[in-house]
Amino acid sequence: MARYAYRGMTREGKFLTGTVVAENEPQAIRSVETQGLVPLEVQEEKAKSVRKIFGKRLKKDEVILVARQLHTLLEAGVPLTTSLATLSKQTQNKVLKETLESVKDNIQTGRTFAESLAQHPDKFSELFVSMVKAGEETGLLNDMLDRLAALLEYEADNRARIRSATIYPMLVVGELCFAFAVIIKVVLPRFTGLFANSGVQLPLPTRMLISISNTTEANWPIFVAAIVLLAVAYKVSSRTPAGRLAIDKTRLRIPIVGPIVLKSLLSRFSRVLAALVTSGFPIVRSLEIVANTVGNAALVSEIQRARAQVVKGKGLAEPLEASRFFPPMVVKMIAIGEETGSLDKMLARTSSFYDREVDFSIKNLTTVLEPLLIVILGISVLFIALAVFLPMWNLMSAMKH
Repeated sequence: MARYAYRGMTREGKFLTGTVVAENEPQAIRSVETQGLVPLEVQEEKAKSVRKIFGKRLKKDEVILVARQLHTLLEAGVPLTTSLATLSKQTQNKVLKETLESVKDNIQTGRTFAESLAQHPDKFSELFVSMVKAGEETGLLNDMLDRLAALLEYEADNRARIRSATIYPMLVVGELCFAFAVIIKVVLPRFTGLFANSGVQLPLPTRMLISISNTTEANWPIFVAAIVLLAVAYKVSSRTPAGRLAIDKTRLRIPIVGPIVLKSLLSRFSRVLAALVTSGFPIVRSLEIVANTVGNAALVSEIQRARAQVVKGKGLAEPLEASRFFPPMVVKMIAIGEETGSLDKMLARTSSFYDREVDFSIKNLTTVLEPLLIVILGISVLFIALAVFLPMWNLMSAMKH
């Protein structure tokens, strides 16, 4: 499948542009014609332009604002295309203005709102597109936009609090690295010269620091190349299913932070699934949408496996029980919901529980990190002190003798 850019004309004589996904050019032309357009130009997009690759993305708060303002306008009875045009005129962000106008134009050619948003994957996430698609299919687009905005606001708030809680540890580690660099490049070379003249052997901590300095200075191109290669390997592997799965599993295993991420993902899973079930979506279709909104390949694979079992007639709780990513509490709440016919309520309670757990974990993140930081800082300061002062004591002893 390839992406084709087209330029077409409506029956009213209006010129429109957009993109379609097709196996070949004739199929792309037919796809344009099915939208009620006369295709004037259809061309395969060979590669992304420099502007596309390095162009400005939308900020999280801008995306949240779009969802919140669209909800307000739709609730007031304003048509969708008119709402998009209004937002486009109001915004001062050129990228957002162009994006909203493109989405509006695509809707006017016959595409759905979700399909139009999907044409801008670098601006709107899978969560955004999937929630909008669910809203369109159920006729509850306005409600979905409201829930989407609330979810995005909550997650943005969590990210901000995690950043705030980790600023102090990052500053301490940065200052420690700077102190190491100054001692290695400024202080130790002077000791090396003095000890070379005195014939006294340098202490072990000092020799270790000098060895680190010499190794780094002699091999810095290799270290830089290794860092670049690791970054490239990460970027490339993250675009493959197997690589993304491995990376997302690793994220969930990171000490301290991993459990917070998992709780946040479980809250999103429960919240979105509860919204879909409440809206009357069949459980199989709901799980398909949730899999596109979770945002972690490890959980996605488990949800898809559970969905396959539900298709065969089993309940949701049974396949999830075999997963190590879904705690027993989640499984039990889902099982109770299925038995009592109140799955949406049980999922909503599960989401609220994990929201509180995430709040508590974030508030205590600094408290958890402080003891570890103190131990690392103490060991580092002791090592630096020994590396600096032991040579002075040894030199003084040698001069006395």
